[in-house]
Amino acid sequence: MTKLVAFGDSIFAGWDGKENVSANQRIPELIGQHLGWQVANVAIGGTKYDNSSNGFTAMVNKTDVSGFDYALVSYGVNNFSWPEALATVKQNAVNGFEALKRKNPNIKILLELPTEDFRQGSKTLYDVNNAFWNQNQLDDMLIDVAKQEGLEYYDWRPDPLITYENANQTLGDGNTGVHPTKATMRAIAQRLAEKFKQMAGGTVQPSPPPHIDPPHDNPPKTDKPENKPQPPVVKTVDELRLDRLADLFGIGTNVSNGINRTLNKINELYSQMHNLMERIVSRFRQR
Repeated sequence: MTKLVAFGDSIFAGWDGKENVSANQRIPELIGQHLGWQVANVAIGGTKYDNSSNGFTAMVNKTDVSGFDYALVSYGVNNFSWPEALATVKQNAVNGFEALKRKNPNIKILLELPTEDFRQGSKTLYDVNNAFWNQNQLDDMLIDVAKQEGLEYYDWRPDPLITYENANQTLGDGNTGVHPTKATMRAIAQRLAEKFKQMAGGTVQPSPPPHIDPPHDNPPKTDKPENKPQPPVVKTVDELRLDRLADLFGIGTNVSNGINRTLNKINELYSQMHNLMERIVSRFRQR
């Protein structure tokens, strides 16, 4: 039987924002149920990519990974909410993956990028933490690590299950939290199981699957679904980029030139009116 070992934080440990779910409802175990694999889940709440006694590298060193075919690694939300320098996070991640490969050179590793974290008041992937980096930068850095270490990875950004707009439904602790509900855990497990199927079949970095909203644990019932209010349309604004302003000072020049042209036209009109008045006065004098 194929064997999977999972490293992670409270999301893999089964905390849903309100309580610990049973072991068979946790994300790694759900993946095992989808695929018929044996799963060892060594996730511990509050952990991250660091050099602490329960951090990623320490957990790799504590765990016998011989005989495992696959490893699933998912940290990062605690790195964002309680941060160090991003370069330090990167080095800690590299240390853990290199330790894992040394202990089992044949293991195939899937790095799951973190789902979105709203615990520190952020509402987008671009809100910075108190170390002045954001979740988008964290994701990009982890992709760099995956490429450097020859790992597969799953990036939620192209088709997220969890957003600020749906967090009150998809997270047990809502839009000020990070922990998925049981229904969202099932949806995450399904996505990752599909990724593992593709890895087993030799497919590298497939496109994300079509978006399917995660089901609610207790879906609302309504007798008139056609009367359900539609969500507002959110219009996006293109990113402001300075490189699009080829000549920043040209803006002032254009304004100045416009003012000069306007003043010249006024002077021209004034001159024409002055000449016209002189002709009118001359005619009256001739009479």
